[in-house]
Amino acid sequence: MLTIQSQYNITNAKNDTEVMALWFDGKTKTTIKTYGYSLKQFFNFAQCPLTEIRLDTLIQFKQYLLELNYAIASVNNKLMAIKSLLSFAYKIGYLPFNVGVVVKSVKNHENITDKILMTEEIKALINNAKNPRDALLIKLLANTGLRISEAINLKWSDIKLNKISVFGKGGKTRYVSIKDELLNELLTLKNNYCQYVFYSNRLTPLKRENVHTMLKDVAKKANLTDRVSAHWLRHSTASHALNNGASLHQVKELLGHGSINTTARYLHTLNGTTASDFIDF
Repeated sequence: MLTIQSQYNITNAKNDTEVMALWFDGKTKTTIKTYGYSLKQFFNFAQCPLTEIRLDTLIQFKQYLLELNYAIASVNNKLMAIKSLLSFAYKIGYLPFNVGVVVKSVKNHENITDKILMTEEIKALINNAKNPRDALLIKLLANTGLRISEAINLKWSDIKLNKISVFGKGGKTRYVSIKDELLNELLTLKNNYCQYVFYSNRLTPLKRENVHTMLKDVAKKANLTDRVSAHWLRHSTASHALNNGASLHQVKELLGHGSINTTARYLHTLNGTTASDFIDF
């Protein structure tokens, strides 16, 4: 049963836009952009304000996304954004009830091993990239396990000797080692007029949607499934590192996981020195 709101309204927000501004406060630019897109998509579908959203609306939206063949993880991420906003609006007294609490995520029966690329497949992606920039972006993602947002926002000032300073998920900074050969290859991309390692023709950071499209195009050329994504490369980094001898803790630190249980999904073997020493694509 839905809980009826009994607390006082603790905000002066008078409409959905003002409530969302409060909800976005303190979130990273990447989170705001991702959540913002999901909410825009939802409101275009729902055609009603927060106060009129009902259980039927959310369930119909979930089915709508599945019919559009969105990946289960993407559907759940979109639902999570909507449910988080509804929960926040309820807590501050803007909504009389929180309909999101009874909406269940989509169960994912897909095995994570289906998203792990073999060494030959990763090298095929690198070799089929249309230019050195795209090839090096794929190579960096595969060797370091960086999230796509971390890679496209990487600046030259973040690289000191053979260490990359990564400001990642949850506002945490971690340090990732890269090998001399890869660092020297990255230096060939350096442009004195741009602070970013990977940039467009306009000297602006690459957009994540363009990187997604690039990876799918390269995957097709390499005769791989077009479902390949940057996160598949991240899965592959973790799996190959563990399988080649890196410890669970080392891979957790490499990927910036908040919990060792997340890293344990990739567990194959245990031993080694530093996680990045076990990867070479």
